[in-house]
Amino acid sequence: MGVWDGGLSATLPLMSVQSELWRAGVDDGWQPRAYGADGASLLSRCCAVRATQPRGRSREVGVLKRHGALRRKLSRALGVTRQAGWRRAIGPAAEQVWSTRDYFVLRCELMNLQRPRAAALPLVMMARDSGTFEALEGELSRATGANYLEVLSRVWLCEAGVRELYVADGEDGQPAYCQWLVRRGEERLLHEHAPGRFPVLRDGEVLVEGAYTFVAHRRRGAMADGMWQLLARARDEGASAALTVVADDNVASLRGCAAVGFRPDHVKHSDCRFGFARSIYLPADATARERWESATGAALRGAQGATAGR
Repeated sequence: MGVWDGGLSATLPLMSVQSELWRAGVDDGWQPRAYGADGASLLSRCCAVRATQPRGRSREVGVLKRHGALRRKLSRALGVTRQAGWRRAIGPAAEQVWSTRDYFVLRCELMNLQRPRAAALPLVMMARDSGTFEALEGELSRATGANYLEVLSRVWLCEAGVRELYVADGEDGQPAYCQWLVRRGEERLLHEHAPGRFPVLRDGEVLVEGAYTFVAHRRRGAMADGMWQLLARARDEGASAALTVVADDNVASLRGCAAVGFRPDHVKHSDCRFGFARSIYLPADATARERWESATGAALRGAQGATAGR
């Protein structure tokens, strides 16, 4: 199954600005479309969301809000070249013009949830209002290089009002780790923010995305511990499975996911051509599983050892 996202990516500065220009138009938004014969498989579950367009005065207000968001993103697009550097800024933009990337669509059966080693700092994940959470803005002001782009993508999730953000503070009282736990029925804003990027959830499924460990608290096991808490919460609420999407070269995140029980479900193969992305979802074959095991072998052995030690 292939998917052509009928709009430009909202995850990188240059493409996000172009995307906002498109969305602020007077007539329609866009509608990414999914094609596939097997409606029951994940292959036909990529998002097909069309933003609801307000009418009359409410529509005018909506357009004005989008123009305000556009101005902020234009400012940030310029800020990327300053904070991340020209090479870092041009690289992601070039990827949106012409690139090919693979992602693991990972699935965790929550009945088999694995408790990882506890973080080296006490973590308690608590729900926070993404609309008023300012710590990422503060982190953005200090970030440089590739980390600037990572923080910026989370800031945009906050600005889009994506629910539901969870945050754990460190010993200093400042945020140490954050991540979104998106339940079925709460996906609309996420899909409007990044059309076609994430699968549509079925009954009993949740999505965990946007994991970020603040720089001052890194290398202390925060990701696996914090994510496990979210998955345990979802399980206790009655969810049966969790999904997440991770680039196949993001070894640190793959290991964090493996430590709590995520395993490859599908591989998302994405081709980007002049800002339009075509994604093909394929079952994880032997080659994909070899890549997964190569990246996560140590984490899998560690998780099994931690489980056996309890």
